[in-house]
Amino acid sequence: MKKLSDITDLADFFFVDELTYDKKLLNWQKMREGEIKESLERSLGILSGIKTWNIKNLEKALMEAATNFNKEKGYPEKNRGYLLWPLRVALSGKEHSPSPFEIADILGKEMTQERIKRAIDKI
Repeated sequence: MKKLSDITDLADFFFVDELTYDKKLLNWQKMREGEIKESLERSLGILSGIKTWNIKNLEKALMEAATNFNKEKGYPEKNRGYLLWPLRVALSGKEHSPSPFEIADILGKEMTQERIKRAIDKI
């Protein structure tokens, strides 16, 4: 953010209940819709199991899940975008935003889960 008026474009997703974005934005490197849905469902499952909701726990759980997801799917191991990109877009509705860990931490567990479910419904 360069000036205070940029907050509307860069952080409005923190202040709205319903995000509006094209479902194509959920796509990471030519993933098919089924893969995107599976990625979001995996994120939802991981996040649902987190008892102590803070950025440290969110990042640890999601980074580990991203590595495992890539191994299972045969994706490049270091490219964690297959799990984290659809999640980030589901939470922010934007191409450029803070990390999904930061967004989820601020939104809280209930709103994070709701936004992921809405993204799944878009597919």
